[in-house]
Amino acid sequence: MNILISSKQDLSQAFYTNNHTSIKQLTLNTIGFGSFTVNEMEYLFEYIRKCRSLETINLYFNDSNIDENLADLMEVLKWVINLTSLKIQFNYLKNPNKFCEQIQKDLKSLLALNHFSVEITNSSIKIEHIKKLISGINSNQKLRCLDINFSSNQIDGDVIELLIKPLAQINQIENLCLNLFNNNINGDCLQQSRALAFQSRIISLKLFLGQNSLSDNGANRLGLFLANMKQLKDLTLSIESNNIGLEGISQLQSSIQKIQNLQSMLIQIGQNNLDADCLKIIGSGLQKLWHLSKLCINLQNSVSIHQGVVFMLEGLSRCQNIQFLNINLNNCSLTTEDISSIFNQISKLNRIKQLGVKLENNFFDSRCIQTIGNSLKSLYFIKNLILNLDYNQIDSSFVKSLGQLIKQETNILNVCITSGNKNNKLSIQYFNDESKHTIFAF
Repeated sequence: MNILISSKQDLSQAFYTNNHTSIKQLTLNTIGFGSFTVNEMEYLFEYIRKCRSLETINLYFNDSNIDENLADLMEVLKWVINLTSLKIQFNYLKNPNKFCEQIQKDLKSLLALNHFSVEITNSSIKIEHIKKLISGINSNQKLRCLDINFSSNQIDGDVIELLIKPLAQINQIENLCLNLFNNNINGDCLQQSRALAFQSRIISLKLFLGQNSLSDNGANRLGLFLANMKQLKDLTLSIESNNIGLEGISQLQSSIQKIQNLQSMLIQIGQNNLDADCLKIIGSGLQKLWHLSKLCINLQNSVSIHQGVVFMLEGLSRCQNIQFLNINLNNCSLTTEDISSIFNQISKLNRIKQLGVKLENNFFDSRCIQTIGNSLKSLYFIKNLILNLDYNQIDSSFVKSLGQLIKQETNILNVCITSGNKNNKLSIQYFNDESKHTIFAF
């Protein structure tokens, strides 16, 4: 049984119910609460004590006065002896140092904890606070999954070293997610990236470093780290909106191609200093990932790549196990000829089961629709398609014809095609697959 408490009324009602022992998951969202009274805080703590069968607790605090009761909160959590997953999220945390001190002191006491997630955004968190938090994480040797989110804090580059070094010592971690989106991280901050090589058991890694100041130098050092992730099967690398160019992409590609067990990759690299040569390099690396079956790549707002997309897909076509592809080419200044060439390459991905292509706000017209249709007809195994053609120069009649062709001459079961603009929108959708497979997407 799962319980959601999103108002003070919910809290009061939950407190006076009699089915506490059947509750496995508790989610508390205080966005609409305001400040807790002393009695309300006691109700919350006593309620958690009653729910002795809890396995998952999600706590979302937004500009509340929880700071004053952190010690009591952690003490109450020790009562939940079956707690395997704990997520604590703060927005506008008034005293981050106090929270980090409590984690340092008490996290090791949560003996069943397998998954710990902490998010602190829009708060005045400092380097010395983070040291205490990581110390607490290190003290719990049962952890397998770890999520850390310090996005939008304007932390300088030293935080990378502070996170990377201690995390490298938690040898049992298998799933690591580190979100440092929209901070002040530059190339020099990644000098200690090699330290994460000791995380030999990591099989799923998610790094969100978008909207920082990473240059080629930073990408090079990031690549040195990735090259050592020998057990990695699932990689998410978000480095969009930085200053990375050919040299940095080359190092990243060289490193990623050494991860021979990689099966799934999501990479966001739009809004960097990319050109066609960068995508050629990416393509040459993709063809060496023999086990790769899922690829999601976001190149949005990369206006100088053009023919490079074709070279990248040419490399991908040599990756014989690729079954799921999602590519975001929104706002990339692609022409009709570019689109035709891209879909000619897509037609060679003969094992594809799910395909998503986003082409919003480019410069192509209806002449490429026939090529798109012919390409889709050649993909025998494809079952799911998402195609975004919005804000281009395509006549709606051509899009409708494409929809009919797909329905009559392909094996595609689930289709979503959009075209036009906000004043004249065309959407073609039909779903025939009861299993409701979804395309992984941005």
